[in-house]
Amino acid sequence: MEYKIDTIKLTECIDRCLDLSMDARLQLAEQKGYNKRAKSLRARLQELIVIRFETNTEQLKSANAALGEVNTKLKSDLEAINEAAATLQAIANLVKILSDLASSIAAVVL
Repeated sequence: MEYKIDTIKLTECIDRCLDLSMDARLQLAEQKGYNKRAKSLRARLQELIVIRFETNTEQLKSANAALGEVNTKLKSDLEAINEAAATLQAIANLVKILSDLASSIAAVVL
């Protein structure tokens, strides 16, 4: 039996890094960092996609486990950014509601 790097998880990591590198809600330095990492991961994918191992070494197991962990963190980052955007929108809605309330009270008081 031959063993290999989990190219599906590696590709997902690259894809998520690229998504984050183009997300305008992040600071430019963060976007550039994700883009740089996506390029590095893509280079490793090109190297490793053709390699097969005769045994499932600890190093390969560790690499595949790390891919899963990083993939989960990247997914969490994307979700957190989306949640933060939703929270900011909820705050904006609250500000409007409070402004409308203050305006209606001011109209009654005056």
